[in-house]
Amino acid sequence: MELTYDKSMSATSVDGRARFWVRFWLAMALSVAIGGYFYAAFHRQHPEWDTLNLCNTALSCTMGAFTVIAAWLFVKSVRNFKLEMRLAYRLLCIGIVLLGVAQAQFAVATYLNATFWYLDGFITLPYLLSVLFVFLGTQRFATLLQVRTKWASLPWVIGSSVIIGIAVGFLPKAPSSFSALQLSVNDGLIALDCVFFVFVVATIARIKQAIGPLYVRAMQWLFAGMLAFLVSGMHYLIVNLLIPRNSNWYFFDSMTTPPFVLSALLLIGAGYAMLSLQLVPTARPVANPQDLPLVDMIVYIAGLASAPRQLDTILDPMRSVTANLAPGRPLSGKDISQLARVYRDVEQYLTTSEPIRPFSAADIRLMLVQHFALDQVSQSMLWGAPLPPTTPA
Repeated sequence: MELTYDKSMSATSVDGRARFWVRFWLAMALSVAIGGYFYAAFHRQHPEWDTLNLCNTALSCTMGAFTVIAAWLFVKSVRNFKLEMRLAYRLLCIGIVLLGVAQAQFAVATYLNATFWYLDGFITLPYLLSVLFVFLGTQRFATLLQVRTKWASLPWVIGSSVIIGIAVGFLPKAPSSFSALQLSVNDGLIALDCVFFVFVVATIARIKQAIGPLYVRAMQWLFAGMLAFLVSGMHYLIVNLLIPRNSNWYFFDSMTTPPFVLSALLLIGAGYAMLSLQLVPTARPVANPQDLPLVDMIVYIAGLASAPRQLDTILDPMRSVTANLAPGRPLSGKDISQLARVYRDVEQYLTTSEPIRPFSAADIRLMLVQHFALDQVSQSMLWGAPLPPTTPA
């Protein structure tokens, strides 16, 4: 029996799953086709370019399309979450899409013969906007979970990025046909972006430590994606500082592009990991209603909390029961009453105080019925009456 909680991605609906995967793979194929189109266009426009340069320049357009897919998955995954969480992820998604635009803009400007866009410095604008939106989304997420850290401070990130950006601007440069001022401004802005990503990665690391176990896998993917963007940016900065422009195959063939493509793929993984939180795993039915796994059920619903530290005091009575329970000894009537109070308190917390995801008592009980395969007798013992029958989405 495979059931889900969220009707928008119901595993009981074969049609729903099929539609999602058809859309996903069509979007991935379209992303690759966009890269193929630009490869062919650049091959006609610039026959002097070698294959590696053509591939990497076209890949930047594919990477831009990948970020749109990642943003789609993020938006889809949180559409049933609370408004503040949706706003945090919308800011994050705007930043992610702008990162894709920033990475693809050189290829698009070259295709349109709009050389002024990158020669006059306009190419830096999408990068600056993207890191700002990514930071603001991450900061808002941290605030929801009451994660307090200087890594999520806007004044700290602005001050640090300006100081480091100016310092990098004065570093020695590799030989180039561009003026020293152009190179200094360019390298300083790249460094500024990297500093923003350092703060974003550090904040997500703090979120990952504080968030509930249900969300850890999604945060690991998000951390990996943002860390990959940081490494990609550092790689690009080092290449700019050390490798002469237009006289070295590594720079001329756009070898700074593939790491950004990997970063976008990791964010697609992060989006899907967040979307898959809605799935409820298969479980065996409870063989004997008298043997209801009350402790396991409390642990399960406590795991739905995004900020588990706020449940520590509520769960203390359960810890007291389990600490004094000898192996093989059944729960006493007093133990069951105490666990029932803990269950009610956790359920009340989830329905009234959970910061990022809305729950009703009916939602939680349906998830328990699905996860532990509770029959009607077991449901009556827990809640006085079985849940009303539900129909698949």
